[in-house]
Amino acid sequence: MPADHRYIQPQSAKEAMELIQKLFNSYRNAPLTSELLNYHNNLVARLNDDIMAAAATEGPKRVEQLA
Repeated sequence: MPADHRYIQPQSAKEAMELIQKLFNSYRNAPLTSELLNYHNNLVARLNDDIMAAAATEGPKRVEQLA
């Protein structure tokens, strides 16, 4: 499989938020491990950085939805 097909690339901030919500829900009842905590922290960092920046370009309503 080519490397560019390994990752999902959302086309909008809303799509990225929905994807991260699904990921959060998929592991919310899993036992807490350091790997899971690192993964979770990475997703939260993505929300606060590049997804927030993408939401800002889509308008203030999208930023409200992300907050």
